[in-house]
Amino acid sequence: MSSNPHQGPASFYEACAFTIQRRVRTFYQGAEAEDVFQEVVLRGLERLGSYRGHASLTTWAYALTTNYCINRLRRDHRRRELLCQVGARAHAAPVASANSAEAWIQLQQMWRALPEDLLELGMYYHAEGMNQSQIAELLGVSRRTVIHRLNKLGALARALEEPSYD
Repeated sequence: MSSNPHQGPASFYEACAFTIQRRVRTFYQGAEAEDVFQEVVLRGLERLGSYRGHASLTTWAYALTTNYCINRLRRDHRRRELLCQVGARAHAAPVASANSAEAWIQLQQMWRALPEDLLELGMYYHAEGMNQSQIAELLGVSRRTVIHRLNKLGALARALEEPSYD
């Protein structure tokens, strides 16, 4: 199967559906994952003309899916914050334990504070377990750039973890 995007929607779906679905499920579960999967497939079909062929079509779909999911999480988080400000009850996912609740809150604080490119890189490296070379290929940058950004991400994360004595 060629990864030529001009073969049409069916070819795109056939080539990328599994990759998109697997990636969406790292962020969402159940019915919400199915909804997000459909949204990402539509987004991919809409943007298929912007695919330049620098990486494989599935790599392009993987990056598109990651960016969509991260942006959706941020948007949903902002929406919940606004609902809380006006006194409405925010519907958050149940938390299994106090430790996981604390970790989730800390992670959310870091998401808001980190630049999107570093957040994406951190997801690939820490959540997906990709190595530096794989990330470099996916993002279209040098391995040295990935190392530099990982170091920057680590420094920012450590700074966010330090207690503030204001």
